[in-house]
Amino acid sequence: MLLYTREQYRELAKPLGIWAESQRATHNGTIALALPSGGTLLLADQRRCPYLPGTARLRPPVGMHTLAAAAGVSCSEACRAAGGRCDARTLEWGNSCAALADHFGCEAGCGHQVGPELPAYAASADLDTYRQCLISDIAISQCEAKYAKTRRLCACAPFADAHGTSA
Repeated sequence: MLLYTREQYRELAKPLGIWAESQRATHNGTIALALPSGGTLLLADQRRCPYLPGTARLRPPVGMHTLAAAAGVSCSEACRAAGGRCDARTLEWGNSCAALADHFGCEAGCGHQVGPELPAYAASADLDTYRQCLISDIAISQCEAKYAKTRRLCACAPFADAHGTSA
């Protein structure tokens, strides 16, 4: 078994000779690869694979909170205004339809798009994805990314105090 996170997938895929753009043929964050030797290699996403023991599984950081940013506001801005900070690794915890549905109506369902400003809710009526919650299996979320017609879902980490503990 090989453990990975979505951010590491592309570098992992290259030496294995599998599709590097995004994970394919996954089930709950798990990919089974048939090996030429007849064996099986399992790739397990440490955030999404429910079959991993507790010690192998990544959990959201203590003190993380999610919030719905206003349209056109980056997660860096939204987290700072809420007394936290944006950490690109933390943003992935909001990249699911369930997490978005906790903050937005998702009236038109959940869709897959590409962009560093995802996960987000399509808030502008002139978008063909209007009222959809949007996640990405390809692009990696960026703290500074923003788009005037969407509202980002931000998973904010707490600020650390001078002693390195979470505030």
